[in-house]
Order: sequence, then structure tokens, then C-alpha cells
Amino acid sequence: MYDLGEELDSSYRVLFRGIERESIEAVTLTPIVESWFEKQDLAETRTLLPNVPLHQINAEPMKNGKSVDTFREFAKQWKDRLLITEPQELAQFDRDHPNAHQGNFPMPRRTLELLEEFHAATPEAQAEMLAGPDGDVLKADPRNDTLRSSAKDNALLALWGEAPILTQEAYDLFVGLIETLDIPDAAVPRQSLPPAGSVETHFKYEDFVSRREHSGAEAQLLLAQDEEYRKWAGLSLSDTPIPALELLVEDRDLYDQEQFLKDSLLSITDRDDPHYPNGQQGRIAALKGAEPLWVANERRVEAIRQGTFLEPTTDEIVESWVARGLKADEFGAVSPEMKVWFVDNMTTYQWGIEHGLITDEGGLLDGDWNMPAVR
Repeated sequence: MYDLGEELDSSYRVLFRGIERESIEAVTLTPIVESWFEKQDLAETRTLLPNVPLHQINAEPMKNGKSVDTFREFAKQWKDRLLITEPQELAQFDRDHPNAHQGNFPMPRRTLELLEEFHAATPEAQAEMLAGPDGDVLKADPRNDTLRSSAKDNALLALWGEAPILTQEAYDLFVGLIETLDIPDAAVPRQSLPPAGSVETHFKYEDFVSRREHSGAEAQLLLAQDEEYRKWAGLSLSDTPIPALELLVEDRDLYDQEQFLKDSLLSITDRDDPHYPNGQQGRIAALKGAEPLWVANERRVEAIRQGTFLEPTTDEIVESWVARGLKADEFGAVSPEMKVWFVDNMTTYQWGIEHGLITDEGGLLDGDWNMPAVR
């Protein structure tokens, strides 16, 4: 049995090499061959679109000591490409400028102006631009966006193994094509049809992939909660246990705020510096001071991550680790009060040492602490 996306596609590429559909218009082709020609046209059109969000197209003219093209050069290359009419000249141009498609901007002049403004801005201003009205242009991902907006094209390309199925509508059309073209199950490209109970998971995960967020807590939690899909897609399970992923997702907005401060503010570590309150560390400290539940959840995540799916960190240890953090915040991590707390919570103390979170400074485990004096 042939595989539609591999053997049959390869055979047709050889059989119809150099032949345009229009040149054999008088020939009656089978529906499957017609679909192949249509797929070829779609695939070629897609390769002429940028394949990353526009604001991520290279803006640095030098890399590793070598001159490289930026979005400016790509835009000019694409403009020049549009003027070429001779097929051989066009083929040579594409060999000389293989990334010219990265300059195929929607609204070319406006997009180029926005990219110039974006890359000249500070990290803080860049974040504001992405979140503002210009964000839709800057974050546009033409190759994926056009596929997501056309369920029919998405279904056809997926049928031939050249794109993932991105929406429920495309999934339904994909199933319809299998029936219409009378394609046996064994010939359907591998990993085209997710398990019936995991269709929603598939679309959500593909959305994370299209936004380059598939390594984030949200995507990893999605995979952890759907073992069947994870196995079908050949994806690995995150080392982070589900309870920790849930807390990371719950506090996503606060983590994003923290990252924004890290990306946009100057690092000032000296607390005595008059500018410390407005620096990166000062602003983050203020944010955490206003969000005690988030700080507690960070410590819960730290404790939960020490466990595994088979041997999770116990709830008692998790909450005790949160209490340890509160005591350290109040009196200091090496204060006498902290030492007394450790003596009264030896299980947590030993657990922290075993997992490399604290060290046995002073020899408590060896009985070297002078507890009457400490108390």
C-alpha cells in the first residue's frame, strides 16, 4: 500500500516533472491527480511567504563576524524579484537569494516602516508596540496565517503531508477529502489525523506551535493531560509534574510582568543605590511584595519540581517549604530564627539538603549546633 504523502507524491513529482497543468488541459486526469496538481500550486505559493512572525525576521547585519541580510535587504530582494519575467532568470535569482521571500510583506511600505521603528526601539517600547494596535502587523506570520484562514487549502496540503491540520473546519474537510478521493486509511499520511478524542488537544497544541510557545507551561500541561495525543504525536512528557505546571499557568500574567521588567529595565543590584527602586531588581521585588500568593506558589513549584510523576513531593513537604520561605523572608535565610525553625522541622531540613536546595552549614545534622544558645 502506498503512502499518499511520500511514495505517491514522489512518483507524481517524477512523472509530471516540468509539466504544468495548463499544458495538459485537454487530458482528463483522475481526481487524485487533479488534487496533486492543486496541492503543488498551493505549496509553491506558500514558500513565497515569510515563515516567521515579521518582527522576528533578522535585523542584525552582522552575525559571527559575517555580513548577513536583514529585513531591509529581503524587502529589496522581493521587490526586485517581482520585476523578473523570464523563468530561467527567476530560477537563478531564487538560487542567489533563497530568503527573498522573507521580504514579501503585506502592506510593504507600512510594514517596513514599522519594522524600522520596532528595531530602533528599546525593549520596553518594543513590548508596547507588540501589545498595541501595530502588534497585528508585527506579529503576523504570513505562511501560517494564510493556512489557518483557508480550511480548504489546509485540508488539501495536509492530505499530501505538507502541512498540519490547524482547525476543526480543516479537519472536517480533510476527512471529506479522504472519502471523496476514496483514499484507504493506510495511505493517509502519518500523523495527519489525531486520535478521535484528542482533536481539540491537537488544534490547541498546533496553535502553541504557530506562536512559538510550545515549550511553555500551557502547552506542556496540555500534553501532560492527554497521554494518547502525546504518544500519537511522538512528543515527550515534561519533567515538570502537573501540579507545578498548573501553578505556572495560573500565575502566567505575573510571570509575564516579571519577564517584561527583566527585558526592559536596567539591572541595579545594590539596594543602597538611589536608583534601585526603579531598576530591574527593585521593581521585581516590589511586584513580589504585592503578590504574596505568587511568591508562595513559586516556592510550591520549586518543591514540586524536586519530585517525579512516580514519586511526587508530598503536600506536607510542599507547604513546609513555603513556610520556610516566609520565615527566611522575615528574619533572613541564615538567622538564628531560621535555625530554630529548621530544628523544629528536621524533615524539611533534610529534604532540602538532599535535593540541593540548602546546605548543612554549621552541622545541624551532625549535632554541632548549640541549640540552647540559638534559642
